[in-house]
Amino acid sequence: MKLAGVGFAISLGALLSAQAGTVTFSGRDWSTFETTHRDNSAIPALYTGEGNTGTIRGVFGRDPSIITPVSLSVGDVVSFDLYCTKDAIDLVGDGNSDWVGDFNAEFVQQSVNPADGSYSRLTGRMIWYNDSATLNQNGGDGGSVAASHVDGVHFDWTIDAPNHYTVQASTIAGAPLQAFTGSIADLSSIGGFRVGLWDSEQTAMIKNFTIVPEPSSLILLVSGLALAGFLRRR
Repeated sequence: MKLAGVGFAISLGALLSAQAGTVTFSGRDWSTFETTHRDNSAIPALYTGEGNTGTIRGVFGRDPSIITPVSLSVGDVVSFDLYCTKDAIDLVGDGNSDWVGDFNAEFVQQSVNPADGSYSRLTGRMIWYNDSATLNQNGGDGGSVAASHVDGVHFDWTIDAPNHYTVQASTIAGAPLQAFTGSIADLSSIGGFRVGLWDSEQTAMIKNFTIVPEPSSLILLVSGLALAGFLRRR
């Protein structure tokens, strides 16, 4: 069973510098968290990061995960693609299996336990349950939708109010699948974005992770850069 989320006094920013395991992709550092229980203690989870793709190769047991620090404002859109393999594989010596306990993505609080990656989630959890091709959300609204984790799903996660968000799930080709909504108790407490793989030997992938600023913030940023350039020329 997954460890319950609890509060800790180590910020994600400090965690990145202190955490031994990190991977880099999509222009970001991601802290890696090894599972605290494995069916075969000799087989660790493996993490990779290259270009715009990060991977977690899991092992049966509590979920390995990766977390990157984020700071979000109302109007920001967080976009990413999620995939997970479904291959006949035997890493732990108990026979081939294509089982996926669940594969999940969510926003978490600023404090994370560096020993095992336990945390408190702050938004609903986008999740594929068990072995089925069904995507749904824990802790939010929107039901579920048939979606292949092998083919991948694209997400646009919009912070549309200080205490509310909307997630649009689409195929990688851009066809809408399902909209999910949920509430946020405290937007300022969001400190990280997390991807985890629970009870599986498969390989989970996150690709093309980006945060698109709220339009007025983007205009201010562009204006500030233009002003800075003008002042330098002066």
